[in-house]
Amino acid sequence: MPADLPPPPLACSLSEHRAGMQVEILAEIRANSVQRGLYRLRVMKDGPSGRTQVSQQAAFSLEPGAVARMHRVSLSMERQARYRAVLIVEAGDQATYRCERSGPEAADPL
Repeated sequence: MPADLPPPPLACSLSEHRAGMQVEILAEIRANSVQRGLYRLRVMKDGPSGRTQVSQQAAFSLEPGAVARMHRVSLSMERQARYRAVLIVEAGDQATYRCERSGPEAADPL
């Protein structure tokens, strides 16, 4: 990004943390300016034991430089199971931000 362009007003991220067969998904929103809005987090798991879907939605308010961490979603992942997480953030600047993550990667088995 060229130095003369300002950073985006908002950024979102999804990260994965593992402990054995448990996978924990952490969603974050970072603000570079005052932001208010609504986030929706949906995590879907599909595997030999069936399907699971977890949804969260809430309003947020952030000051510049602040980070909002959503409640973590923890999944028990049996072998051959897959998950997909989608975070949609609707900000007061009328912009919509979207982050997605899926896993585990084939090269990264449980």
